[in-house]
Amino acid sequence: MNKLLSSKVVWITILAVSIGGLAFANLYKEQDRSKGIPVTGEILGRKDIVNRVAAKGEVNPLKETYVKSELAGRIDLVEIEVGDTVKTGDLLFEFSNESLLEEINRAKQQLASAELALAQLEKRVEMYEKQKEQELVQAEARYTQAKIDYDRVSNLPPWDASRQTAEKRLEEAKAALELAQLSIEANRVLPEEVALAKLNVDSAREQILRANTEYSKAEVYSPENGLIMAVNVREGDYVNKGSNMATVADVSSLRIIALVDEIDIGKVSVGQQVEITTLALVDEVFYGEVSFIAPEGVKQGNVVTFNVEVITEDPKGLLRTGMTVDANFVLGKRENVLVIPSEAILERDGKTGVFVNEEGVARWRPISTGLRTMTEVEVLSGLNEYDEILVGRLDTLEALRDGDAIEVIRR
Repeated sequence: MNKLLSSKVVWITILAVSIGGLAFANLYKEQDRSKGIPVTGEILGRKDIVNRVAAKGEVNPLKETYVKSELAGRIDLVEIEVGDTVKTGDLLFEFSNESLLEEINRAKQQLASAELALAQLEKRVEMYEKQKEQELVQAEARYTQAKIDYDRVSNLPPWDASRQTAEKRLEEAKAALELAQLSIEANRVLPEEVALAKLNVDSAREQILRANTEYSKAEVYSPENGLIMAVNVREGDYVNKGSNMATVADVSSLRIIALVDEIDIGKVSVGQQVEITTLALVDEVFYGEVSFIAPEGVKQGNVVTFNVEVITEDPKGLLRTGMTVDANFVLGKRENVLVIPSEAILERDGKTGVFVNEEGVARWRPISTGLRTMTEVEVLSGLNEYDEILVGRLDTLEALRDGDAIEVIRR
């Protein structure tokens, strides 16, 4: 019985102490509120706000051109090194050209021989025409006259001297005509012979053209403006036709390959603006545009990323191939708007709002918001420029009530 009584006394004592402590705490809170709750204040101003998706990326040339050999031969001269800047038409390499010069000389000799043969044939054609015009015409005329003379005395007896003379002259004229015909035929130039001679001349000329073209390939020039990324041959090397001798990259425009997390890839689109920065150039911001989004992600461990290609201009040549950069994909941007820290925003009775300082008193202000980032929020209505909003620890802000006295510590 005494034990039961003692137990009741203990519980009654604990309850009384608890009630007293709670009353004291509430009194203390009321006293704190009357003295002013310490909070942090920030003056509201206008600024730009940008919502971004951030990703790491690597710098690559937009265009790389491989300088390939158009000849097979020995390299006599190498004019470039890796890292050199070149312009279109700059000399890069030079082949040994002795054999190419010999080929040009042989082709010239063949052309001279072919032209001489054609000239001789044309001379024969000219002589044939003259011979035909002179000798054959004369022989035909003599034969015709002899025939007339013979026909005039052909009715005389065979032993008649005048007939015999006319008959002899006709036979001689006929033989002379046949001989002239044979001689002319022997000197006649066939059209096929002339055509073949002309073909030989054309072929020799084409050979010279080919030899000169090959000779022009002995000097290798840069196909475009850019940076030498690789040199694959040295002086004295023998290279085959089609060998890759060097790589020239156009670095005025660059391709950034950014790895975008699968969580954010749905926010990225072709044509989207991208801001590019790098720790190597802390004072520089480069601007680019999304040109391609890989249709398939790449899984590394438990992380899936998508390759996103961004094209950017670098006219000053500050970025370097292989650099790691931060690619910030702009989801939204507002300029010269009211912006508050995300930490200032609270939810009360289903409404979004903040506390502001009105002459040392906390006042609740419902607001409507616009663009949001991880740290800032655009205010569309409910606040004015130069209002002092309350920020700081979440538990401190959540404990505030409209009308509480506050002691503001300004940032």
